Amino acid sequence: MLAKVKPQKTHVVPISKSRKLPRILSEWGLLIFLLLLAVNGYAQPHNDSLYYAKQKTNLDSLAHYTTELRRLAATAQQAQDKVRALRAQLQLVPKDNQTARQAKEIALKKEEELANAWAMQRKNLLDFLRNHVFGYPVLGPQQDTLYLLYAKSGTSLPSERALLVTEKIKKLYQYQKFQPESLKVEMTDDVNEIVYDDFVIARITGDDTLWATSTGTELALEVRNRMANAIEVARSEHSREVWLWRIGKLVGILVALLMVLKLVNLGYRRLMAVLHQKGPKVLRDISYKGYVALSGNKLLGALAAVLRVVRWVFFLLLLYGALTLIFSVLPDTRGWADILVHLVADPLRSMALAIWHYMPKMVVAALIAFIMYHVIRFTRLVFAEIGKERLKIPGFYAEWAMPTYSLVKVILVAFTFVVIFPYLPGSGSEVFKGVSVFFGLLLSLGASSAVANVIAGLVITYMRPFKAGDVIKAGDVLGRVVEKSLLVTRLKTFKNEMVTIPNSTMLLGNMTNYSTNAAAGGLIVHTTVTIGYDVPWRAMHEALLVAAARCDLLLPTPAPFVLQTSLDDFYVSYQVNAHTQQAGRMPEVYSQLHQHIQDACNERGIEIMSPHYRAARDGNASTIPAEYLGKDYQAPSFGVRLNKDN
Repeated sequence: MLAKVKPQKTHVVPISKSRKLPRILSEWGLLIFLLLLAVNGYAQPHNDSLYYAKQKTNLDSLAHYTTELRRLAATAQQAQDKVRALRAQLQLVPKDNQTARQAKEIALKKEEELANAWAMQRKNLLDFLRNHVFGYPVLGPQQDTLYLLYAKSGTSLPSERALLVTEKIKKLYQYQKFQPESLKVEMTDDVNEIVYDDFVIARITGDDTLWATSTGTELALEVRNRMANAIEVARSEHSREVWLWRIGKLVGILVALLMVLKLVNLGYRRLMAVLHQKGPKVLRDISYKGYVALSGNKLLGALAAVLRVVRWVFFLLLLYGALTLIFSVLPDTRGWADILVHLVADPLRSMALAIWHYMPKMVVAALIAFIMYHVIRFTRLVFAEIGKERLKIPGFYAEWAMPTYSLVKVILVAFTFVVIFPYLPGSGSEVFKGVSVFFGLLLSLGASSAVANVIAGLVITYMRPFKAGDVIKAGDVLGRVVEKSLLVTRLKTFKNEMVTIPNSTMLLGNMTNYSTNAAAGGLIVHTTVTIGYDVPWRAMHEALLVAAARCDLLLPTPAPFVLQTSLDDFYVSYQVNAHTQQAGRMPEVYSQLHQHIQDACNERGIEIMSPHYRAARDGNASTIPAEYLGKDYQAPSFGVRLNKDN
């Protein structure tokens, strides 16, 4: 059947009226010329070594299978002869001799089964051969196949026989006085000949009958009728009336083609005018959060480009359909029309059949994906409830909910892919296997550090050393946790620096969390001041406690306290400790505390200085506090030694 071409709504570029027709004809002429060259090249036989090698292989196969069919036919004929002989013998056995009749009937039944088996074997072989070897066509006057030849005749190959019979049919068609009733079938030497006035047109040999399911005479009569009908149809196809009708159809096709082209040009011009007139007003920039992905002018240009592409696609489809119709009108080019139809229909049919055969697997894969999709949604719902602390599981913390959901989701998706994999198209092909191995090798070689970070992220998640918003110290970095993912942890320092630390590095070092106990019992902050031995420790304790009490970022309870951490050679180390809940304001807490320590010490006359002494005790008072010394204590005088000689 010829493909019907339905004009589509598309548009062409506006052209001036004065040069519209020449431009159309030049474009269409070039396209038609190129397409004719392509079709002509497609229709030509492949005159190369591969083609001849294929022909030789086919001829060798035909010769071999003809011999095999001849053997099967002889064997089947012998079985039929035995069946006929047994039937004749059964007729001669007296009816009252039941024993002999039963023996003959059993033998007859066995021979009939054997004959049927040989016949079935021959039929199966013929069915197989029709799909694996090809015969050589005998063509009629309109290049239509009348019948196929598979066997040799004498020294003539089947291909040579087909060409010879085709030439004779052509001459018979050109014979003006041809009469169909003069084409007859004659039987000579077990060969059925198709003759016309003693002129042999074709021979149907016994080997030809092997490739058919009918007898030689029946096959010869069928071939004779096909020849006569083909010649009569060809004569009627080339009559004057038919040619006038064809010319009218061709003119109608061309006129319709030009009219459709004119309508499309008119519609395209109007559409482009509307687009350029109203497009800038209607089309707006495509943006997202301030980012302009596609401006209105670019969108207008893109639409115009799409219309141009659609126009040329429509041109090709229209040309393709018009050429198919034109070729189908002329008898000598109907083969080209079939080629054009098959060029489109065969790929579409193959695609449709492939999709149809894949439908059961696609339904199974879609069903599995549908079930797993809802399983994942249900899992997300459960973990979301755990994360909101509406659903509580003993030993399972709320902050574990979403990381655990992500891990379970990855496992479920991977399991779904493994289950669906056999149902994917091409999953068993070598290409698919090669791509799978390539990606697996790529991941295994390039993702080792990433996998280590992911595993470390999971370990950190379930260790619960910190959470987002906590103030922690990792290594020498002190800051607030702003992001915790499977790969990295990001800290924002008090200097507003963003530090990214891989999870594997976090896991290897120590982590100090300042926020865990700050809200509950308070975090103890401490600082150390070194003061000489001449300052009483009680006065220093009082000054440090007053300084801590003045700091509004420190808690009054539990009460601050002072520790003397060491007694060094020249001074004492006093450490003031106080509680605070402001873990996120640590630098400010220490700065305020240091300010108040300075004020408290200055108010009491305590000089914040770490003294150092030389080993010269003469003339210097003891550094022991005065209340520990006697009332009559005097500093030792300087010792002077005179050298009498000088």
